[in-house]
Amino acid sequence: MELDEMKTLWASMSVELDKQKKLTDKIILEMTQEKYKNRLQKISIPEKLSAILCYIVLVLILANFKKLDTWYLLAAGLASMLILAVLPLLSLKAIKKMNSINIARNNFKETFASYTKGKQLFYKISKLGIFLGMALMFMIIPVFLKIFKDRNIIEESNKYLGSPLFLSSLVIAVIFFVFFTQWVSKHYSKTITDAENILKELE
Repeated sequence: MELDEMKTLWASMSVELDKQKKLTDKIILEMTQEKYKNRLQKISIPEKLSAILCYIVLVLILANFKKLDTWYLLAAGLASMLILAVLPLLSLKAIKKMNSINIARNNFKETFASYTKGKQLFYKISKLGIFLGMALMFMIIPVFLKIFKDRNIIEESNKYLGSPLFLSSLVIAVIFFVFFTQWVSKHYSKTITDAENILKELE
């Protein structure tokens, strides 16, 4: 085989190898993207379900808003609806920011920077959600008592504060809320760490 033919063959093989490498890299990036999105679904699906529940409760309060006949019940109702409307949107926005990363289009540095911003935003909103969730729990009790039982917990505070059943139920609700939020936070943190490790494999 002449030298020119060997050079031509070698050049052709180099082009084919380069094509194969690009195709392999593309497949790896697509698989990584799929694994990354599947991992984040462990957060996005529960958050979407929570958002649906929040809006059902919001509509329920809105439909019975006229039953809130004092300024403090009106204030509690409005504050509850505001939290129920805004908090799910903020949470889903943060998840969307993490989920919208295009691994194939960006280099590792750009991808990880976008992911980090989304992660930080999600953690901030999660912390805010814990405080607002606790506030919502206390605000929605008098609202629901008025809507469903036509009872004013403020006017009848002596009755409710003197009721062992009511007080024990309230304590149990607070304890459940604390443990549930801790469990959810640990689950979400693990999922986010797993998603981050998938991205780090590209480095």
